[in-house]
Amino acid sequence: MNREMTPYRALMKSYEIYLQRNAKYSDVWKNYGALNNLVRGATKVDRLMEVWWHGDGTLHKDALDDAYDAINFLAFFIAQATNGELTAGGQGPYRPKETLVEESQNVVRLRSEDPYEQ
Repeated sequence: MNREMTPYRALMKSYEIYLQRNAKYSDVWKNYGALNNLVRGATKVDRLMEVWWHGDGTLHKDALDDAYDAINFLAFFIAQATNGELTAGGQGPYRPKETLVEESQNVVRLRSEDPYEQ
């Protein structure tokens, strides 16, 4: 049976991925705070934009995985921002010392000094 993808099914697929990965990694996303999860979600969106705007427009499994990850990272952001857990350890409205700023070709670069931290 070929079932059309709907927004509801996309959200449920994101939730299934969350459950699978959370079973493996536990609630590790809670360690980073809302702002870091927001940046990580933005990174996934950036990767999607690169595939669609500069790629051949072919839908690849990896691109779909980035889309599902983006949905989940934004859900983590919403949960933590709503609970006031903006940074790692829930410390104030400042960015964590190490915030994901770039991810390309499986290389993650972290900024170790943050001008916003007090």
